[in-house]
Amino acid sequence: MVVPRFMRVAAIQLSSQADVAENLLTIRGLLEEASRGGAALAVLPEGFAFLGLDGEKRRIQQPLDGSIVGFLRDEARRTMEARKAG
Repeated sequence: MVVPRFMRVAAIQLSSQADVAENLLTIRGLLEEASRGGAALAVLPEGFAFLGLDGEKRRIQQPLDGSIVGFLRDEARRTMEARKAG
């Protein structure tokens, strides 16, 4: 495997809220923009899917095969070569 000498990376920052679905829609658009800009790797912030109170975080927690990780997997296949979240 030939490793490229240079790689364009997108460092994505957003203001996540308590609505996971809305946050993921926002992220989808940002990932598409990064991909159009030539990014091969996108880095998302730790709280990319949800930002709220601790009690609310427990409400939305998921296993690694849950819908949030599934979203990242599908978006990585669709838009990028690699993905790093959190």
